[in-house]
Parts: sequence; C-alpha cells; structure tokens
Amino acid sequence: MTEHEHPNVQLIREGFEAFDRGDMQWMGDHMADDAVWHVGGKSAFSGDFTGKDAILEMFGRQAQMGMPRADVHDIMGNDTHVVVIGKAALDDPDGGTIEWLYANVFHVEDGKVKEAWGLADETSAWDALANKVAGKSS
Repeated sequence: MTEHEHPNVQLIREGFEAFDRGDMQWMGDHMADDAVWHVGGKSAFSGDFTGKDAILEMFGRQAQMGMPRADVHDIMGNDTHVVVIGKAALDDPDGGTIEWLYANVFHVEDGKVKEAWGLADETSAWDALANKVAGKSS
C-alpha cells in the first residue's frame, strides 16, 4: 500500500491477497450480503452469482481447478469503483498451463464489494479447463 492509496484500492488489494491465501472468511466479511459477481465466458462457472453465499460457493467450486496465480499489474480506484488489471495463470492437472490477461471491475459501497465483473481477454482455454474439472462437455 502506498501512503496515499484510496481506501477502496486498499480494500481490493487486500481482497486479492486474501484470495491468494484462500481466506474465504475475509472475502465474506468484505462483501455485501446482496453482492453480485459476474463471471464471463462459456464455462460451467460462468454467469451471474447473486448473494454472498452463492459467490462464496462459486469460489469453492472454482477451487477444484486449483488457485490461479494473479500477477497484478495495477489497481486504480475512487469512491465507487476499483479496476484491477493483470495477468493470471492456472496449471491444468493433466499438464500445461493456461494464461490470460484480465481487467476486474469492482463496485464498492460502504467499504464492501457490492458488484464485480471478471473480464478476460480470451476465455476458451479457461472454459475448456473449467468444463473438464466440472465434468461438463464443452
């Protein structure tokens, strides 16, 4: 954290750190009860997840794939929105690694994530791996 970092930027930075640790308690504590999380792509994990419990359940299902490694390039924010850009990678249990560029947008209200959009540059490799892990044919 920088000395003059916006509190919402600090919140999201800490959220990425909590996710890396697998700390779902921290995630739940910093998410609005009626939060909405949008996951792009065409996989078994894509769609809109409404409510803290549904979002945390989705994270748990995604954890079956392993934890992606997020390389955060920058986090920018203001009183209502935070944008995180970076590159992520995930190992395929059958070998190889998939990588993607991302821009995640967070709407923050009263110090909690109210809505989030996960945007990736290209999702076909992620979709294929997610569907394989979920046992769904593409």
